[in-house]
Amino acid sequence: KLIDSNNSLPLNVHVIDAACLLKQFLRCLPEPILPSEVHCKILRCMELSEEARVEAVTLCTFLLPRAHRHTLVYLMDLMTEVAASSAHNLMDAHNLAIVLAPNLLPTTFTSTNSRKSATPNLHSEDALLTTNIEIMQLMIENAGKLCRIPNSLSLALDIREKSRSTENLLSSQQQSSARKKRRSASIHS
Repeated sequence: KLIDSNNSLPLNVHVIDAACLLKQFLRCLPEPILPSEVHCKILRCMELSEEARVEAVTLCTFLLPRAHRHTLVYLMDLMTEVAASSAHNLMDAHNLAIVLAPNLLPTTFTSTNSRKSATPNLHSEDALLTTNIEIMQLMIENAGKLCRIPNSLSLALDIREKSRSTENLLSSQQQSSARKKRRSASIHS
C-alpha cells in the first residue's frame, strides 16, 4: 500500500520483504522487461562461445524498448551491488539469478513455432529454467556492458565515421576543383 500511494518503504522493513516485493512487481508487469521476442534471441546467444555470448546478449538488449532498457540496467546494477556483498548476504550472481530468473524471464513459450525455431536444444521447462538462470547470471556479471555499445562496435563505428569524413572532404575538394575548371573554361571560350 505504501508504494502504491507513492511513499517509500520505512528503513526497518526486512530485506526479505523488500525482495519479495521486487519479485512481485516484476511478475505483475503488464509486459515483461524481456519480451518473448528478445528472450528467444538471447536463448540463441547462449549457444555461442563465452566471449561471443556476452557481446551477443549485450546487442540483444538494444532490441528492448527504451523504458525496458533503463529498467534492466537499473535492476542489473542493483543486483551487481547486492552480489558485491555476497560475503555477508550469501547472494552471489548465481544465487541472485536463481531467485530472479523465474520472475524476469518467461519459463514457457506461448507458441510451439517459436519453441521449435528458437530453442532446439531445450526439451523441457527445467532446461529452459536452467538456461534462464545462466542468462540472468551473465547479465548480473556483465551489468556494466548491458545496453551499452560494445567497444569493438564503437571502434568500428569510429573508424567508419572517420572514413566517411575523409571521403566527404575529398569529394568536396574534387567538386570545388571541378567547378573552378569549368568556370575557367567558360571564361576562355
